[in-house]
Amino acid sequence: MKNVQRIAIAACILLTALSAKAEEPRFFTHTAKNGDSLTKLAKRYLINTNDWQVFQKFNVVPNPRQIPLGKLIKIPVSAMRSDVATIEVIAIQGAVASGTRPVVRGDRVMEGDKLTTEDGSFVTIKLADGSTLTVQPKSNLRIETARQLVNSGGVTDTVLRLDGGRLETMVAKQSSNGARYEIRTPTSNMGVRGTMFRVGADDSGKRAQGEVVEGLVVVTASSGKAATASAASALALRAGFGTFVEAGKPPSAPIILLAAPDVTKLPALFQQPDVRFAFVAVPEAVSYRAQVAADKAFTNPLAAATSKTSDVAFSNLPDGALFLRVRAVDVNGLEGQDASHAFSVKARPLPPILSLPSDNARVSTEKIALVWQASTDAVAYRVQVASESSFVAPTIDEKKVSGLTFSHALILKSVPYFWRVASVNANGDIGPWSQTRSFLGAAEVPALKTRRGDGNTSLEIDGSIAPSHQVQIARDVRFSNITSDRVIVGNKFELSGIPVSSYYVRVRAVLGSDQAACGWSEPRLLEVYPLRGGWWLSETFQPPATK
Repeated sequence: MKNVQRIAIAACILLTALSAKAEEPRFFTHTAKNGDSLTKLAKRYLINTNDWQVFQKFNVVPNPRQIPLGKLIKIPVSAMRSDVATIEVIAIQGAVASGTRPVVRGDRVMEGDKLTTEDGSFVTIKLADGSTLTVQPKSNLRIETARQLVNSGGVTDTVLRLDGGRLETMVAKQSSNGARYEIRTPTSNMGVRGTMFRVGADDSGKRAQGEVVEGLVVVTASSGKAATASAASALALRAGFGTFVEAGKPPSAPIILLAAPDVTKLPALFQQPDVRFAFVAVPEAVSYRAQVAADKAFTNPLAAATSKTSDVAFSNLPDGALFLRVRAVDVNGLEGQDASHAFSVKARPLPPILSLPSDNARVSTEKIALVWQASTDAVAYRVQVASESSFVAPTIDEKKVSGLTFSHALILKSVPYFWRVASVNANGDIGPWSQTRSFLGAAEVPALKTRRGDGNTSLEIDGSIAPSHQVQIARDVRFSNITSDRVIVGNKFELSGIPVSSYYVRVRAVLGSDQAACGWSEPRLLEVYPLRGGWWLSETFQPPATK
């Protein structure tokens, strides 16, 4: 219902019936100067330089040999000489062809050439009058007429035919003195006198559409491949309105274009080449079209995307300042007002992928070892380790590490640590940081409490928060003759049934299966006596007191 109301309101405002003939003649007007005559004007302007009588059909000149100074002489453009106009390819993205020839930036295209873009490709051309036109992906554009009228001061005659796909054009203000800028499709003609508008045509040739961003476009239906104007009423389409033209039908009543999406809260910086934009949905929108370009005018587009939701994504964007343009699409397929957003990408050199230790691992050596994978374009790496995830005051900040590993004799505390790595290229440019990983340090070497006891040998570990411990008992202080090697859970353990003798005991924390434990404790002397199974754990050898 709302869409019907939009059409009805717009129709009341803008539907203008113009008595359009099949091909209304166009005229160039010459202001007579001292010494002008019809024969001189014929030599100056006409294809047939002797056909001065053509002026008499459209002008009242009593004396062909002498024209009053300042008199306006109408000259039919169809009779005037013209030169082929220059058209330059000023921007290109992806694969674009003219016939069988690939097109590159800086090429000249001529009247009669056809430009074809593949999926994901764009080409922007600059016409002789300064107008620019960007052919969108999967489109076919033919340059039917591209000329400049001789001795006219640069008046141009441009006719372009879109047989399928989409184009967007910024038209330089057209001279009212015989200039023409027209875009034709199998079902429509769109004539312009300085404006910004878009044209689309389906591949079947049965439907076309136009959307005016600035200025005024006159739209008429056409028939046949020659795309001549029909005798039906023309539609004057103003800024903020669109229309569609189906085969055999006049243009639809003007339809108000949907409002621009709200992009004010989109991020301004991305540190990865794949980006995503989530913006506020537009009521009545059925889909969205978005583009990214290297310039604010969008003459150098880089990528395009469509989405059924207010969320669009782009892959592998280049580093630098970029621009997003997004618009809503209504139920008729008309694309709405543009919303623009400036942003930048700083993703290169790409950060490395971290390998070891794994995230949340328990690192229990006194010398940490960090490992990562090689990154493209990196000649060195910057490594940071910190006790807080913000890295405000990193414990380690090594600015140039060669290779893919980093070791440091850091005395770890039993607290979480965070680490990250950035790539450094040959120019010394540092890329964005990798993902952040954490590990738990455990540098405190556990110790065995000094004590004596009777019966079962029960030992207690001091100064460790580790969940498990490795305990070794040996006959010698160098632990070359180990009699027991076991892993126990917790901080207490029993050593029952040990033969009477002197032993050495040491312990270390075991923090996880992926990392070794921290260093061993100092060896302690354990003496087991024959009387009542007595035992004594001491720091140095000392026989127990006699009872």
